[in-house]
Amino acid sequence: MLRISGSFSAENCVQAVETKLQEFGIITKKHIVACVTDGASMIVKFGKIMSCEYHLCYAHAIHLAVCDVLYNKQIYLEENTVEAEDKSHEEDNGETEELVEDLDKALDLEFESGVGTDALFHVTYAEKKLHN
Repeated sequence: MLRISGSFSAENCVQAVETKLQEFGIITKKHIVACVTDGASMIVKFGKIMSCEYHLCYAHAIHLAVCDVLYNKQIYLEENTVEAEDKSHEEDNGETEELVEDLDKALDLEFESGVGTDALFHVTYAEKKLHN
């Protein structure tokens, strides 16, 4: 284990890791094929400086993305409801046809005459509201 306290540059980190590995007879240019790290900016620079192949850890990236969604960027969804209801059967056919036309325009649908009577259309949608 390599303990680091305080501020530490990427260059110093590479030097410290190489020194620690040499204590075990491991030479980075000869024995290390790749390294995987989290996405901290200093560690990303560390990975680019290292003589081996470098990859960011997907688990860390997913964790950071989930934390951003759950904790940092709160999005509240507000439910809105739109209802259009047919009138009773006892009305004359002219009013029913007008209602069908109104529903057709409101819902952007194409109904044949008489279709849509006794119908209740219930549309629910959510709008994103960002709260910082």
